[in-house]
Amino acid sequence: MRKQNNQSGSAHLIIIIVLVVALLGALGTVFLYNFEKSKKANDTSAADTSNGLNTATMSDLYKLQFKYPITWKAQHTKSNLPKTSDVSSLDQYVLLSPDKKYTLNIELIARGQFGGACDSGHTSSLFAYTTSAIAGWSDKSFAGYYYKDLDSNKWYAYAAVGQTAKLQNISSASNYCDISFLGLTQLTNNSGSDNVHFRVDVLNNTSDYSAPHFDTQAEAQAFVDSQNFKDIKAMLLSIVAS
Repeated sequence: MRKQNNQSGSAHLIIIIVLVVALLGALGTVFLYNFEKSKKANDTSAADTSNGLNTATMSDLYKLQFKYPITWKAQHTKSNLPKTSDVSSLDQYVLLSPDKKYTLNIELIARGQFGGACDSGHTSSLFAYTTSAIAGWSDKSFAGYYYKDLDSNKWYAYAAVGQTAKLQNISSASNYCDISFLGLTQLTNNSGSDNVHFRVDVLNNTSDYSAPHFDTQAEAQAFVDSQNFKDIKAMLLSIVAS
């Protein structure tokens, strides 16, 4: 009788061991599944932050954002930027190209100075000109172009952000003032000089910070075809206004 009880007890023990092993196996499978799922999520997050781009935010008031390549060095200058102010205020990003030859200046300015009146007697001839709508900023577009300054006989290359309708009206018949002020866009309609402007400048990284200019049309075309200019276009097209 005792032998039978021992056999029954051993059978129960074996069953318990089998159930415990099965339970551990099931728990291990669930843990592995969750681990792999978490790993994939982490890998995706890392990919999102390692796509070669940084995100820049401008102004607590206007909340503009744009993306720029990590190969471009960014310097941010920020001061109080109200809708109206008795003093000039500025929110500016200066982005230096990887080869350190050019800078892209993206600015929000209140009561700022813009270099005085345009010389309407200056003459120029517009050549390559393209526009692309900015998906994240309503009624705004990017323009990339170059023109020949007939007074200096130099070829100047520019990038601009402006009202879509205004940029689409630019043509080879446009005068110098229309062309040279494309990079300046008024964002508010306040009285006097209290308006906030958005400005884009592409400049040589030299002591005079002049616009990129060249002796020949081929050189100007090469610049707008360069990786630097493609990066500039991508940065401006990435602008999002909330």
